[in-house]
Amino acid sequence: MKKTKKIFNVIILDESGSMHSIKAPTISGFNEVFETIQNAEKQYEDQVHFVTFISFNTDGIKTHLFNQPAAMLKPLTNASYHPGNGTPLYDAMGYGLNKQRESIASYEDTRVLVTILTDGEENASNEYNDLAIKSLISELNKLGWTITYIGANHDVEDFSKRHGILNHMSYNANEKDMKAAFSKEKIARTAFYSRSGNNKGDDFFKDIPEINKEEEDKK
Repeated sequence: MKKTKKIFNVIILDESGSMHSIKAPTISGFNEVFETIQNAEKQYEDQVHFVTFISFNTDGIKTHLFNQPAAMLKPLTNASYHPGNGTPLYDAMGYGLNKQRESIASYEDTRVLVTILTDGEENASNEYNDLAIKSLISELNKLGWTITYIGANHDVEDFSKRHGILNHMSYNANEKDMKAAFSKEKIARTAFYSRSGNNKGDDFFKDIPEINKEEEDKK
């Protein structure tokens, strides 16, 4: 079967100093994300997956991969992930999302899944502010992009609402909670791929039976 559906996986990962305390589960969790992407391409014969992977702190925005085939993904390691310094979240989002949009503007039949993970709010951007990011997210929502925001140590729901991000999940910045968050993300990501990357707005996390059951069990 010809691979006709192009799915672009965009990962924007906080590499600021506060992530150091959860470095190990972050590395483990994102390696699981990478594996899920690669497995999806093998499982679904009509899908071809590309990956953009960016990490950020005030030392700079690092582009590990940009629109590369999923097979090019290499595991995240202690040597390649070095948390330190501040959190230019807006600059990383603005840079990564705009560059991605420009690169696929002429493509047809594309799906874009954006995953943003941070353990704190913006505190160090120079080029983008909250209004610019809100406007950018609005434009990408209209293009049908699925943007997810996973955060800790701040009001994740409020941040998402203020910036127009339709899919969000919060976690506590410890190893146990991060493992649970990545488990939920894997379930949601796998379901997304099973729908050929078709999303209905804010259902990335909401319409997953396994996640909903777990949340109900906590009540």
